[in-house]
Amino acid sequence: MSIIEDIKEIADLARKYDDDELNQKIVKLEEQIVELTLQIGSLEEETQELKRTFSVIKKMKFKKPLYYQEDDPIPFCPRCWEKDKKPVHLIGPVKVAAGLRYGCPNCKEFFVQEGKGPSPNT
Repeated sequence: MSIIEDIKEIADLARKYDDDELNQKIVKLEEQIVELTLQIGSLEEETQELKRTFSVIKKMKFKKPLYYQEDDPIPFCPRCWEKDKKPVHLIGPVKVAAGLRYGCPNCKEFFVQEGKGPSPNT
């Protein structure tokens, strides 16, 4: 039996005694339980989101000037990652005189990896 079912059962019993003050307190208690239940649901969602974010954080490795994840050759935007913890794959590379240029589709910044750039798995 859940706590909500228990409260409803107690409310039904209290109604038999026709005690207005007791009935009002039970209604207030029911409202508080519903509010707490909603808060618990919200906290559980937040916990799951934090677990997902932490999982991504653990996988992210900085290889100047970009971020990589193991087994993913496509780099991530350092600006989006460091500012918002948002893992956004970069577009590119395009060869330029200084090395390889990548662009971020989210923040519209460009990043140049000098030379060939490090291997993402080193």
